[in-house]
Amino acid sequence: MTKSFSYAYRVKALFCAAILAIIVVFCQDTLAALKPKTPSPYDAQVKQLLSRMTPEEKIGQVIPDDQEYLRDPADIEKYYLGSLLSGGNSDPKEGNSLLAWTDLYDSDQQHALKTRLDSPILYGIDAVHGHSNVLAAAIFPHDIGIGYTGNTALVQEQELEETRTPDVIFVPTPQDVVERMLKMANVKKDDLLYDLGCGDGRIVVMAAKKYGCKCVGFDIDPERVKESRENVRKNNVEHLVRIEQKDIFTLDLSEADVITLYLLRSLNVKLIPQLEKLKPGSRIVSHDFDMRGVKPDETVTVISNEAEYEHDIFFWTTPLNKEEESDE
Repeated sequence: MTKSFSYAYRVKALFCAAILAIIVVFCQDTLAALKPKTPSPYDAQVKQLLSRMTPEEKIGQVIPDDQEYLRDPADIEKYYLGSLLSGGNSDPKEGNSLLAWTDLYDSDQQHALKTRLDSPILYGIDAVHGHSNVLAAAIFPHDIGIGYTGNTALVQEQELEETRTPDVIFVPTPQDVVERMLKMANVKKDDLLYDLGCGDGRIVVMAAKKYGCKCVGFDIDPERVKESRENVRKNNVEHLVRIEQKDIFTLDLSEADVITLYLLRSLNVKLIPQLEKLKPGSRIVSHDFDMRGVKPDETVTVISNEAEYEHDIFFWTTPLNKEEESDE
């Protein structure tokens, strides 16, 4: 996947637009039935605006782009973008602060308002991944469905047990990527491996079975903890692996020789003070997300046989090699 609007991307967009047009043509009766009986007061303005728009402008208005892949903010003008999204890892490059978020939003709007349409951009944040990039944000995407029921008793029942919401949803790392991560970390039998956010326990299970090392998996989600323990039991590695329900940001990591991660960049950065307490020569390996401000010793890209797309793996050793901050 390129990080700009490629020719192939635009062809796909045109194809999708053509399919949408066909669907509209064959669903005229259904659409007519669904048409509001009372016209919106904005209908006339919308029709007037649509009559002015070129096909390129219409396509740009309906295709959202992820802020992370917007190489040049001027592309908002060039491709008439109507919306932008901050998904996982799409926090501002200048830092995760109120000012940085405000400047990012204002800059994008300025570019949108330079087009001849003078149409502001819609900016969204991915409620599952993106909100974990916003400092002090309340993350409750799955509770929205409960709230939509309008059942106050049900909402209260679900919220009675106060547990900190997981910072990320569980997305399993393909087994062949896990294998490459452990190889990069040069795991040995006498190592102690900590997996921060262990999910279903696949990393600690493979490390114990293949290398015979002791492992501890940490997760704040009780369901993941239960799943991990069951995986450990099924693979007969209880003598080597321990699973604990803990908040990873409260842990003392100093005893670990190897740390494995599949979090977000912002969460990796949040762990830096804890990682700096590791013994010299300790190894840290992260699936897909780097650690802003810390230069990796090695980075590789793997195409998984299970999930046929690219996976980046980042590797560091301690003491961490911090990059100098630019004065710009």
